[in-house]
Amino acid sequence: AQEHADAQQRLDTVSALVQGLVRDKGAMQVQLAELSTKELGVQASLTGVFQDVIALRAQVDELSSTMAKADQMEVSARALEGAVAQQFAELSRSVGTQVAELGAVAKAKQAADVDALNAQMALLKAEVAGVREACVQLNESSASAAKADRGIGMPRADLAEF
Repeated sequence: AQEHADAQQRLDTVSALVQGLVRDKGAMQVQLAELSTKELGVQASLTGVFQDVIALRAQVDELSSTMAKADQMEVSARALEGAVAQQFAELSRSVGTQVAELGAVAKAKQAADVDALNAQMALLKAEVAGVREACVQLNESSASAAKADRGIGMPRADLAEF
């Protein structure tokens, strides 16, 4: 009977241990299910993070491409700026040369015009002097004729004839 009681007690102990193990197994299965759920959440988060990383890499690549294009545009702009500056310098020199040539032509034309005007003035002065001389002679001959008509300035012997 004692053996039976000891066996029963051992059976109860084993049964209690098995029930404890079954409870622990159930609790562990619940924890395992929770961990599996958390793992799925973490995997979903990681998938989202990986997608974000891929999107960020695409943006970085796009920005790098844009920066490379901007660098090329800057190089082109500098080259264009240099070409424009060179053309402006050449144009400035050309305009300066043309202005100087036009100035020289204008001065030469002006000098020729002044010489022509001076020649015309000299001719006019000579003509005026000739007209003045003719007027003086005309006045003198008119005065002589008037004196002769009036008998002024004639010797008395000549007056007797009149």
